[in-house]
Amino acid sequence: MNSKSFYRGVLYTFSQRTQYNFEKGTETVITEYVCNDKDLLYNYDIKQFVVYNEQDMLDLIDYYFDEYEDYIMRKKAETKYTERFLEQVGWELD
Repeated sequence: MNSKSFYRGVLYTFSQRTQYNFEKGTETVITEYVCNDKDLLYNYDIKQFVVYNEQDMLDLIDYYFDEYEDYIMRKKAETKYTERFLEQVGWELD
């Protein structure tokens, strides 16, 4: 397995690390897939994302490519409900 891969032209990397549980005397190998592609995430509020299996990485890359309009709708709804909540509790937005 390579430490760098591409999907839909987006670079993502993976690494493995060992996590030790000294109480149980066990160790677990954890694989992390990381994407911080600036072109893919340019319009989003995040700089990178991390998942723990490759299919989740491919699914999220698909999401960020194909579902931008859904993301915008969700952000607008989140902002609306946040403003409404803050008004109800008497806090003002900056």
